[in-house]
Amino acid sequence: LACLLTHFFVEETLPQKQRVQLDGRIWARYFSIFTNRQFLRFACIAGLAESVFFCFFSVSPFIIITIHGIETHAFGYYFAIFGAVIALGGFVSGYVVEKAGTVTTITIGTLLIALGGTSMALWQYLQGQSLSGFLLPMAVACIGAMFLLGAAASRALEPFGHIAGTASAAFGCMDFGIAAISGSLLMLFPITSALPYAIALVIFGLLLAALILPVLKEPVEQV
Repeated sequence: LACLLTHFFVEETLPQKQRVQLDGRIWARYFSIFTNRQFLRFACIAGLAESVFFCFFSVSPFIIITIHGIETHAFGYYFAIFGAVIALGGFVSGYVVEKAGTVTTITIGTLLIALGGTSMALWQYLQGQSLSGFLLPMAVACIGAMFLLGAAASRALEPFGHIAGTASAAFGCMDFGIAAISGSLLMLFPITSALPYAIALVIFGLLLAALILPVLKEPVEQV
């Protein structure tokens, strides 16, 4: 339906001479993007950050409603906490990027995601099932994910100013594609506690560390 509405009712604003036909040039552009190491590294970082959110979307109804017995109509109030966390993370990450740069921001975000997952697992092990033991570490991890998203996007798209639209499309494909796969894999496991999500966060933290460590070893002017 969206394709039909677009075709018949949305007018193209790009001048005819600037339009690119759907031919080999398009595929060549995507090939140059998906074979660029900087793009792949930072798009994967963004995808893992997005996975923090997608996995939360997947498990939160089971944990909050089924395990902790919160009324279905009250679930939205708890989900509102997530919205507040996103807003806070976006505000603070913008400040950190401006003051410390993208790589430092990504490093801090990685540590926060790992801290969120570790503290959630420890809380589960030491105190057992607890709603606060799920929500508070989740908030830490999601703030960390917000630190990653904007910084990683800017670094991934940096080499492609001349084909920014194509690069943005490729970035979105990888970003949400990785997150969709992560959320689907998590749901293969029975959600009887917050532990599967906690383990997923720790794994994301380790993968993010592996991706960002080589960048930290580069000369300062490249970072």
